[in-house]
Amino acid sequence: LGHIPRLTDFRKYGTYDVTNILDKYDSYHKFLQVMKELEYTTILDEESEAYLKQITRFTAKGMRQDEFVALRILLGGTEDLVKDLSENEIDVKHSNVLKVLNGGFYVNEIKLIEEVGGRYVISEAFGRMLNNPGFKDNIIQVIELSEDNWKNNYSDHYKKTDLTLNMRYTYEDVCRLLNWKKNVTAQNLGGYFFHEESNTFPVFINYVKGDDVVESQRYEDRFFNRGTLIAISKSRDSSNSKWMQIAKNESVNNVQIHLFIRKNKNDNGSKEFYYLGQMHFSRFLDDNKPVTIEYKLENEVRSDLYEYFM
Repeated sequence: LGHIPRLTDFRKYGTYDVTNILDKYDSYHKFLQVMKELEYTTILDEESEAYLKQITRFTAKGMRQDEFVALRILLGGTEDLVKDLSENEIDVKHSNVLKVLNGGFYVNEIKLIEEVGGRYVISEAFGRMLNNPGFKDNIIQVIELSEDNWKNNYSDHYKKTDLTLNMRYTYEDVCRLLNWKKNVTAQNLGGYFFHEESNTFPVFINYVKGDDVVESQRYEDRFFNRGTLIAISKSRDSSNSKWMQIAKNESVNNVQIHLFIRKNKNDNGSKEFYYLGQMHFSRFLDDNKPVTIEYKLENEVRSDLYEYFM
């Protein structure tokens, strides 16, 4: 190319999925530093590196429009981010994007926006960092990559969610894309979790249990066929427990049960689960503790994924 590739060049020239680099090095800036790319002369202070890392983390893969549209607006200048987002058909009443941008979702000090006079505008810190042309170009490249990834991989959202069928997501991605106001730790999410405010009930399954899993927790979750899942509750839950009753009455209370499966937690890409859509409670198969549940999937598992899991 005669120049350092921009992030979107990796797809354009069909060479490599650059998100693998970003996952490993946290930002393109850090990667170029480690590679000792002499043409790359951008210098960032510690705070700017932290901001770039966080922006890359929740934006680069382009899982939804909200983040990269908001960032474009902030870079272009805004006196009322909520109004400008609304004009781009992003309703903050149904999106947690403001929480993601102001540090509330992650509960940290990376604040890209702040509230002034009842309106959200760019934060003083982020605005100051953008005065560094190298930092600003890094943000622009992340935005460009995010939009490119969204168009190619994630623009076909499932039903009225921000999720795309058969794509892979981490625990953190799921919390963000289900529009929860705060991230929930993986330890608390394991197995399943009911989020009362959004009325969502994600179910997470490691299909093949590793040898490091103790026998009492080596539950036999399995597909009966491509449209039916047999799942085992957490060890403390019976059919009468609070969360199992929530699952049982999901149709009455309009609870959305979302299914996420990975082959096993030690596999390549083990932090990510395939999203297989919504499913519905069918019946309890026993009265044990843990209890065995039969679910019916709204969409049959894609044949290649079904073979992969089996």
